Amino acid sequence: MNLANGKQAQVDESVRKVAFIQPQSQPAAAKQATPSGAEKPRSTKSPIFLGINIESDPDYARKLATVFSQAYRQAGKPKHEIEEFKSMVNNMKAADPWKFPNSHHVTTLFIGGNKKKMQSPIFEFHQEGKEVTVEVRAVIIIDKKIIVGICFPETEIENEFPHLTLMVSQGWAPVLSNQIIQATCAKGKAFEKAYQ
Repeated sequence: MNLANGKQAQVDESVRKVAFIQPQSQPAAAKQATPSGAEKPRSTKSPIFLGINIESDPDYARKLATVFSQAYRQAGKPKHEIEEFKSMVNNMKAADPWKFPNSHHVTTLFIGGNKKKMQSPIFEFHQEGKEVTVEVRAVIIIDKKIIVGICFPETEIENEFPHLTLMVSQGWAPVLSNQIIQATCAKGKAFEKAYQ
């Protein structure tokens, strides 16, 4: 696993302390979107990714607060931390050391600079505004670093481990979610059976 910014050692050390929680979550009725809800581009510019915009669910904040509450309760976190997360979500204002990612979304296709991916079936059949059910079935918590929701959207996804980055903290970018899930849920890893 190669990580940018020297995060390899931190991820390796942190996954030893990870909590894999399975909250009783409620599915979100999210919509497929390109970043920032824009339409698929018709110009020569290609999007960085296509995804499911979780924030399009009108009940998204309440559902997110429920996921946090259940996950933190199951992880045995103190009540004041549970209440702090509920408050952050209800007010959509993070508190130190936490911050929200730029958007709550599930990436269906990462394009980056690879324009060939724009000919893939996932890109071709992506429908802007189509409602997709997304259920967070488990949460990986690396204390004071990152919180990742494991989800299985009802649509085709390129990523082997579909997920939703819920919160990050100092120096931990949402892109690290992929490596964390790989390090904890892949074949032969601690949470392989729980993930499947």
